[in-house]
Order: sequence, then C-alpha cells, then structure tokens
Amino acid sequence: MYHVKEGLKFERIVEPNPDKFGWVHIVHEESGLDIEIEPHSWASIVASVSPEGETGYTFGLAKAIHGVLSYMK
Repeated sequence: MYHVKEGLKFERIVEPNPDKFGWVHIVHEESGLDIEIEPHSWASIVASVSPEGETGYTFGLAKAIHGVLSYMK
C-alpha cells in the first residue's frame, strides 16, 4: 500500500481478487476507514481534482492512466 501520511494508505487491487481488478483500496488506520472504490468512480475522482476538472477528456485520461479502459465502457 502507498502510505500518504498519518495512516492514510492507498492500493490498486489486482490480486488475489480478479473480480475487483482496478478497484482502489483506501485505508485510514486512525479513523478506521477501510473502503474499496470501483474503477469508474476512481477515474472520476482523479479527473475531478485535475487542473481542468472533470471533462470527457480528463475522465478518459484518468481511465487510461489507471489501466482499466477495457473494463470500463
């Protein structure tokens, strides 16, 4: 898991659960947060915080960078 700071961690799910390939697992140890976000929503989050905001173009780029274009139509 990628540790951001103060117990906040992120990881991209690839194994051992192929049904959740590309999902993002977020944990914040101090608050007890432990959630999984599906790829479509994750790409939307990334696009939304980009300098241009979420557009069709930035959403497409976020999907491409995340590597799940073939799973998200």
